[in-house]
Amino acid sequence: MTLFIVSQDHEVVEQVRATLLEIDAAFAVNAVGSAEALRLRLQDDSEGHVVLVDLHINDGLGLDLAREISMSWPLVATLLLTTERGNQIYESALEVGARDVLPLPASLEAYSTKVPAAVAWTQVVHHRVEGVAAEQQRQIGRVVAVVGAKGGVGTSLLALLLARELAHRAPTCLIDLDLRNGDLAAYCGARPRRSVADLVGVGENIGRRELDEASFPVPGGIMLLAAPKYGEAGEAMGEPQIRRVIQATRYQYAAIVLDCGSRLDDVQAAALDFADEVLVVATPDIPSLRAARRLHESMERLDIARSTPLSLILNKVDRKAEIQPSAAGRLTGLAVAMEIPGAERLLESSMNTATVLEQPLELVVGPFTQWVNSSGSTTQANPLPPQNPIMLERGALSANQESGRSNQRVKRSERNKRGKRGKRQGGWGRHRERGQILAEAPVAFALITLAILVCIQLVFWGASHLVAANAAKDAARYYAVGMSPVEVQKKVADRLPWGWGGGLRVGSPHNSQVDVSLSIPSPFNLPPVDDNASIQWER
Repeated sequence: MTLFIVSQDHEVVEQVRATLLEIDAAFAVNAVGSAEALRLRLQDDSEGHVVLVDLHINDGLGLDLAREISMSWPLVATLLLTTERGNQIYESALEVGARDVLPLPASLEAYSTKVPAAVAWTQVVHHRVEGVAAEQQRQIGRVVAVVGAKGGVGTSLLALLLARELAHRAPTCLIDLDLRNGDLAAYCGARPRRSVADLVGVGENIGRRELDEASFPVPGGIMLLAAPKYGEAGEAMGEPQIRRVIQATRYQYAAIVLDCGSRLDDVQAAALDFADEVLVVATPDIPSLRAARRLHESMERLDIARSTPLSLILNKVDRKAEIQPSAAGRLTGLAVAMEIPGAERLLESSMNTATVLEQPLELVVGPFTQWVNSSGSTTQANPLPPQNPIMLERGALSANQESGRSNQRVKRSERNKRGKRGKRQGGWGRHRERGQILAEAPVAFALITLAILVCIQLVFWGASHLVAANAAKDAARYYAVGMSPVEVQKKVADRLPWGWGGGLRVGSPHNSQVDVSLSIPSPFNLPPVDDNASIQWER
């Protein structure tokens, strides 16, 4: 925040500057001697400034300069400096767009109220304009709906992990739209007091405040709109309510993940219609893939999310399974977006303790990271059209059974070869480990010994300073009673501990000070330790 005083009168500038400095406000005061210099300053930076224009500048053309400032930089507060009084000057100030009139000579009472008011005005205007610009430039959030082909395929868990991955990059909201059986709050270990059903009573005015009150922050930076505690409370949610909730979250979050459960009712249909992308969760088994195909056909038949990209998340993928991802894509007619490996043992403890968001789970999260990095593009560019389901199932089963039998034969032969080779090489490997330990032991012993010696040397170094200080005090005391330097040297040496007497040197008195120097006990050639003390002469 800067205040510019525009005047060619040096006395006016100094008087106004002194008055402004007496006001308790955090702003800088700069003097500008011409209109051209002011234009250059405002062109470089016009944010949050206040300009005080002397009406007598440029041969009395101060009003024209104030009008130019108001038109060219409307967010800059302009105040007029004048010796005139009366209504006429205020009418002129309003005509040129000035905020107020300041009297000359400067009055602390008038300046202390009008200048801070102008400063506050320009700050509020700037913040408002910046907020509107940011609101206009902000993109609406991306909505990803996760729907299960049937129950038990892991829809809620995968929606939670997808929200966690998106939250690493942008503000994310997770909405549990499985209104009857949704339990995402338990997955997160949260106990929210409100749910998404509480937004029904808000009506059309769902804003940031209402979303903050209804949502609950969970680990990972996710805002959770939980399903109602009692399923019957979700009966009030219909298509208009779903539309309002999703539209409101679009403007508050960069990413919105919808857990739509596995039931295709009015609420889920409305959510899928408003989504930017739909992910169908299935497992590599015939009942689940049949359900995914039926869901796909139902959505096409009922004209639900017709123009929305639809892809498949294949959960619990196993290389040994009879149905592989390529066969799953042919059976459902959907492109496989993600292949989630089976990790029941890895997830068991975190699911039981409600700490899914606090565990790394690299094995499961990896496919989500790849999908998010590729902007949610599917792994298959063009999904294959659905073929005869019965023939596809039979063909997939027979092909996978044959490939499974051949894989088992290959694995058995490799296992036998590794077993024979391991028997021959086991003895040599153990001898090599013993040799490595014997080679490393002397080096470790030497390093430990060196560290111990360094610590001992540091102890002697610190003790030497204490001994030198005591020796200097003893020497000062002996000199004070009239002893000669030879006697003092002998006396001080006799009082030294063993090991410090070899390099003792006691200096002669100088300016009632005595200097003492002694060597540090060490096998190395270290510099001596010096100290001094004042002599209190006895008279």
